[in-house]
Amino acid sequence: MSSEVNMVKKKDGRPSEILEAFFAIPAAEIREAIESLPRSIDEIRFTEKKFHRHQNSATTATEIAYSLHRRLLSGNHMVEYSALPPDLVLFSATLPAFEIAEMACGEACENGRLSELSEIVSSWDEGHESCEAGHLVKESECILCSVHDTVFLETLGRYGLHEYIELYENNRPLYEIRSEVGRRLIDPDLVDQEENESITADFRKHFGPDFVDEVTRR
Repeated sequence: MSSEVNMVKKKDGRPSEILEAFFAIPAAEIREAIESLPRSIDEIRFTEKKFHRHQNSATTATEIAYSLHRRLLSGNHMVEYSALPPDLVLFSATLPAFEIAEMACGEACENGRLSELSEIVSSWDEGHESCEAGHLVKESECILCSVHDTVFLETLGRYGLHEYIELYENNRPLYEIRSEVGRRLIDPDLVDQEENESITADFRKHFGPDFVDEVTRR
């Protein structure tokens, strides 16, 4: 779990405050920051390291939002200039956008149709018709996927990570595989045997055996 989300829980705050502060960052400010990255990246990285050393219960939603902003700027710079393995760059550059999308999904579950569906399901007894339950669960999953993908892709676009948008929309299996490989490259011991078997089975179920072989090849 990300440090940003952990910080929210420590403060008993709402991710909506972070999301509001993040999406309030003007597009012109983001464009200007991207254009100046060759000159400012060292300062951005220094500021981000300092932020994580000194964040505490008094850290505000706006400060957390700007931490995500800095991480996405760093991701843009990595894509342009890093000599690290491409899959590691993909994972690192898109991780903040993923965390933002997860926050948005969490907020969506407390509002609107998702909140309504949750209340319906929680009111049923164990003998309730399973067909109807399955239909509502599927509806919930579709709404969450829509929220996640909308926020995720919007965030990537705001920070100029268009090649990952194209990959995500046009070859989702390959995107997911590259992201998982990149995650493991950060720490080769990150995934134990049980988790590896679970992830492999999930890839095989959703994407087929060819993509499982692609994970192994990479």
